[in-house]
Amino acid sequence: MGNSSNKETTIKRRTLIDQETGEELEATEILQTNEMKDEDFDKLWAGHFAMITGVFGYAKMKVFSWLISNRDRRNNQIIATQQEIADGADVGTATVTRAIADLIEVDAISMKMNGVYRLNPDLLFYGGPQKRMNVLYRYREEKADQTGEDPYKKSQQKPQLELAEG
Repeated sequence: MGNSSNKETTIKRRTLIDQETGEELEATEILQTNEMKDEDFDKLWAGHFAMITGVFGYAKMKVFSWLISNRDRRNNQIIATQQEIADGADVGTATVTRAIADLIEVDAISMKMNGVYRLNPDLLFYGGPQKRMNVLYRYREEKADQTGEDPYKKSQQKPQLELAEG
């Protein structure tokens, strides 16, 4: 794992006055600060995540959790068959099929082709802002391929799912 902060050192020469004796002293002040960078950790956008967790039952959340845990953190991509996902999440393939369809509907994942998915970087991402924007571009292109919509026109209508178990 890389550093998540940049250290900056500032060196200044100062003249200090001793309060008791009035003596002037030359001093070197060294100030070291850490500037946090926006990378090297997972960032979760809670509003979108809360919407998903609020409409999914336990079994579908197991699928979603498996997808998050098994994504390639460099590009948010998941390459797995539905059977591999079902085995890993300890659910049936029918549950995986429904969960993937629902995750696509609520804009949590895109499907490039069968077995190749990408987690929405507006939901969860590891890395800095430029890297996230590059992955977001790919994600929107994949969504456009699925829906035929303009990937850069923000939809006014949010997808809705009914509360369901499973």
